[in-house]
Amino acid sequence: MGASAAGESTIDFTSDIKPILQTHCTQCHADGKRKGGFSMDHIHALEAGGESGPVVVSRKSAESHLIDLVSSNDANERMPPKGDPLSDDEIAKLWAGFITHDHYDGVREWGGTAWGTPLNQYRDGAKRRLSRLQGRPVLVCQAGDTVDIRQYLQSRADLGAVTFLDVPVRAIFPSFPNSVAIHPHTDRWLLIPSPARLSVRAWVERVLDL
Repeated sequence: MGASAAGESTIDFTSDIKPILQTHCTQCHADGKRKGGFSMDHIHALEAGGESGPVVVSRKSAESHLIDLVSSNDANERMPPKGDPLSDDEIAKLWAGFITHDHYDGVREWGGTAWGTPLNQYRDGAKRRLSRLQGRPVLVCQAGDTVDIRQYLQSRADLGAVTFLDVPVRAIFPSFPNSVAIHPHTDRWLLIPSPARLSVRAWVERVLDL
């Protein structure tokens, strides 16, 4: 979640989100049922949250506790508590946008790994994951430059929805290791004030205003 974050999302509440809620959530949180004090019976109840506080923050999926609950690896926390957890495709539909940093999925082969080799097989899986974007905004960050990622995505995605950000990690951190990061391959550059960090914040604000 700068080029522009232009490009309309193809995610539709009625056809994409509502079926997920009906399948996984309404048994405990609708039709008068309020497990944990949380109800989805109407918008005001949804925004009010439950006993643990707000569950959904309008237009801010990254701040919505619902995302934490359905994607948790902790079986005692994950929702729904019974039955199959949400699939990666279902969880992806709940996000407003995506941010990636370094080693973009499918660009290069990763020898010595079961998941990143051979390259054709790795890219087949990356293609399926890429399809989850469904036109939503993406911010692609890369230490150094994004040239290889741009070339890779050119024939595989709608670049109108993709923003590329070249991150000058070695300018942000003059030396490694340091008190914040031990290696240039790090997303901790976001902890340091810089033009790159300002670009990320501006992108997030634009996405939330879409």
